[in-house]
Amino acid sequence: MTTRDLRPIETLDIPLDKIGLNPKFQPRMAIDPDWVRHLVEETDPDAWDPIWVRRWPESDTSPRPPGCEHAVYEVASGFTRTVAARQKGLTSLTCAIYDCPDDGDFLMLAAKGNARHGVRLTNEEQVRQAKRLSEAGKSQGDIAKALGFTRQTVSNWLSGRNSNAARQARHALSEPRGDEVEVADAWVTTATVGLGDAGLRRVGSVVSDILATVPPESAPPADVLAWVASLEPIEREQHALDARAARAWVSRLATALGATATDAEGEVSV
Repeated sequence: MTTRDLRPIETLDIPLDKIGLNPKFQPRMAIDPDWVRHLVEETDPDAWDPIWVRRWPESDTSPRPPGCEHAVYEVASGFTRTVAARQKGLTSLTCAIYDCPDDGDFLMLAAKGNARHGVRLTNEEQVRQAKRLSEAGKSQGDIAKALGFTRQTVSNWLSGRNSNAARQARHALSEPRGDEVEVADAWVTTATVGLGDAGLRRVGSVVSDILATVPPESAPPADVLAWVASLEPIEREQHALDARAARAWVSRLATALGATATDAEGEVSV
């Protein structure tokens, strides 16, 4: 069974003292007290969506987290609502109960629940969640779907590659630093003649994403073709568009740097 097949087997009101919050399934580094306060003071619990839980597996013999010693159910999605319910003095919560004994699937369920119900995770929390899912044996494609990001982004996170490097570099160039910036502005402006601002904004992140996922230059052609075949059609088309835009940008950059060579037909090669 995949996480796509998971459906709640029943929805019940469960006493709060039977519901446990297991930190290993909590997508956040910490529960946001401001959001808890909002739920307590400004919302009606009757309007809350059911939290997602499973029965605490009997096979889990590890020490229970504090406060969970007598819990019968553990939460996949609804940590903040559970905390708010306790602060509000409620005695029970409506729970959608899942038959999900596998920890990896339950962690995936937690990620999907947060994407649907929770406040957006910080970048650090997203990377942490992706790594936990990968360690649980989930594929990059499944992680990307659960978290709502592209597979390239997930690959960047898992490899430790900084997918924001290009954006940070452009920001650094925009900061006044004297003569160095004047020189940089000159060659960047020259290099991007004809490409347009939109193309310039995309090319850094495009190249970063492609380099993070494609086989290395030394890879045999068969490996490269296997990688291409593994892509979804829409991904393949987008890669092709991105590669062509990047090639045009690199050609213009090479011209600006004086690092071009003219082949026999008079075309610029780089």
